[in-house]
Amino acid sequence: MSKNNKKLRIRVLGVLTLSFLLIGTFSTIATATTYYSTFMKGTEFFQVATYNETAWQTTVNSNGTPSDWFDGDANITGAQSKYTTLGWASSTKDTYEMLSVFFPQIMLVRNYGYNETEVNSNYTNLYALTSCLRSEWYFISGTFNESSNSATDMPIALKNPTDYEKILDDYNRIAYSIQNSSNPSLIPYKSFFPNITADKFSWNLAMSSLAMGTSINRYIQELIDTLGCENVSYSGNTLIFERNGEANYTVEMTYGAQGTLVSFVIKDPVGIVIYQFISIGDTNWIVYIIAGVIIGCFSVLVVYIIYKKRKFNKNNR
Repeated sequence: MSKNNKKLRIRVLGVLTLSFLLIGTFSTIATATTYYSTFMKGTEFFQVATYNETAWQTTVNSNGTPSDWFDGDANITGAQSKYTTLGWASSTKDTYEMLSVFFPQIMLVRNYGYNETEVNSNYTNLYALTSCLRSEWYFISGTFNESSNSATDMPIALKNPTDYEKILDDYNRIAYSIQNSSNPSLIPYKSFFPNITADKFSWNLAMSSLAMGTSINRYIQELIDTLGCENVSYSGNTLIFERNGEANYTVEMTYGAQGTLVSFVIKDPVGIVIYQFISIGDTNWIVYIIAGVIIGCFSVLVVYIIYKKRKFNKNNR
């Protein structure tokens, strides 16, 4: 996904976030019928563990670096990024709202027969989801700034992974309609609506803060099998993309306990790592330690008060 598309998506997500927070209730675990999300408040850190610049240029892209894929100093070994989870909400969205998230170009043609009312009258699917709000600090080789680079990073976990197929099918139907429209006003916009394959859609999802429901391995399996991807597979909690740049290469994305990305690895055809960033821990444990210390201190205080009271009563008998 290009940075321009990512910025547009972030603006759309920022607007939708407000609506999610207004109608949704933050909780520790948001349950769903089949799958549930396990987002937790806290900060997770990532570090670039490997970057072979020569191999990147000969295998992935001779004219770019990882910073073209990820913001900041993603092309510097040792650089770190972080996400702080602020909260999450569950809601149900209609077709136009979901297309606006995954295919924001739909908003370009809202004045030519594809506004929210018209789209939803023809495409009537509803989507249950949990949306997580995170602040993001881009990769940096020095010290993190106090303020985040983005306050609207928003992983989305659809509660039914088969719904992704419905979203893709609806988009492709709309794209076909635009491509074959006789409306001259739509001619400048036709190039924005190509047919999207399942492989490309799954790649765009994974590069755009896709989150998984639990159990993650079953969720991933159902997602990829339902989409019918040809060059995307899975192993446990890992999505595996077979891609081609200057040569063939493999991208492995692994998802952790919260259903969000914890490892991103690029390998050459013989399995040698070209690029890798990984989670190096989070601060969720601090919350539990603080709570434990408070509870422990309170318990000691209660015991001490009871002891002193009993001793006082005994001395005054």
